[in-house]
Amino acid sequence: MKRGDIQTLGAISYATPLMSTALLLLAGRGALSWTLAAAAALIVGGAVIAGRGLGKR
Repeated sequence: MKRGDIQTLGAISYATPLMSTALLLLAGRGALSWTLAAAAALIVGGAVIAGRGLGKR
């Protein structure tokens, strides 16, 4: 990260598990459940916490 912002990269990295899970659901390899919804909510919550203050720069 010579010229990039490591905090922004960290916040964006939370999207990876959500995208991979969405692809599995779209491909029919997974089933939507309350557990999956709760996990997605926790991931989004983590992204929100990690992303606080990024817009202030």
